[in-house]
Amino acid sequence: MLARERKLLPRKVKDNVFSDLFRSKRRLLALYRALHPEDVSATTKDLRNVTCRNVLANGLYNDLGFYVRDSLIILVEAQSTWSSAIVVRMFMYLAATFRQAPIYKEKIVPCIYGNDVSGFPDAELYVIYTGKRQEWMTDTISWRKDVAPGRNTTWDFSVKVLYDGKPGDIISDYVFFCKAIDAQRKLTGYTLETVTKVIDRCLERGVLVDYLKKKEPEVMLELLTAENEQKLIFTGLLEYREKRGEERGEERGRREEKISLARKMLASGDESIEKIVRYTGLTNEEVSALASGKEIL
Repeated sequence: MLARERKLLPRKVKDNVFSDLFRSKRRLLALYRALHPEDVSATTKDLRNVTCRNVLANGLYNDLGFYVRDSLIILVEAQSTWSSAIVVRMFMYLAATFRQAPIYKEKIVPCIYGNDVSGFPDAELYVIYTGKRQEWMTDTISWRKDVAPGRNTTWDFSVKVLYDGKPGDIISDYVFFCKAIDAQRKLTGYTLETVTKVIDRCLERGVLVDYLKKKEPEVMLELLTAENEQKLIFTGLLEYREKRGEERGEERGRREEKISLARKMLASGDESIEKIVRYTGLTNEEVSALASGKEIL
């Protein structure tokens, strides 16, 4: 086995396989037809990508969003771990989608500021769960049931959970691919060997053939390791907050030392306010406030 096949490549924060897969309008149409098999007349021209970027303050964005015939917004997330927080994120993703142009100008504004709300677009929210299903897992995750149970909540918001598609559809293919990666990764880690074996297995089973044939194993590995994106972002945010907390603590300590020095100089009665300002770095107003017996922060 080549040494490079065992080497773990850097885990870069890039688009994951799911969003990369549906960059193709043809595969996006296949996803829509898997969700709405009754709509046999839909074409790629009926679909428009409305995936939100940088929705949340820490830079998170949703995996996939698309607009169908200017009347239906579909948001889809891919998750390997179960979390009720998806309801909160999807709520924010949907709100951000409604704010996007030209949707906001053409559809939302006339409804908000007019009397006719019939043109307000409908929305469907899905999460494709690729982890191991447990008995307690439900087909929907809702705000009222999973986020705010027991509260006197007057509204609800829910996301439909898909554990698999129908045999041969693109949802089923994607879930198969993810589970194959998880199984092989336990044996060989995040390596080129893992990716190569999974690609070969999928091609043998006729899974995502047109997509996987065009991807180099190195590229696929980088896409796959991006599943840690949210963990990296949240970990980085936590570290940033802890660092800022330490910095603010140090800043507070230095300021308290300046205030203490200013009080001592004032108590001596021999130093002018101007001199105390120069020595401590406090402002003239702050030193004057201390001189009059006031507290400053």
